Amino acid sequence: MSDSLHLYPWVVVRLLRPMPPVVFARFENPADAKAYVQVLKLLMPGAKFLLFFVPVP
Repeated sequence: MSDSLHLYPWVVVRLLRPMPPVVFARFENPADAKAYVQVLKLLMPGAKFLLFFVPVP
């Protein structure tokens, strides 16, 4: 895993059925990630997004 992925552990994923999920964005802190998801939901009301934390080993 590259160093940049360690710096941005909060991940926003878009679910696109029947295709595999797509990593949409990565963030350093959860507040920025949540705000980004809120904006995405306003811009794309029919889309589904997941926000999760990827722990650094």
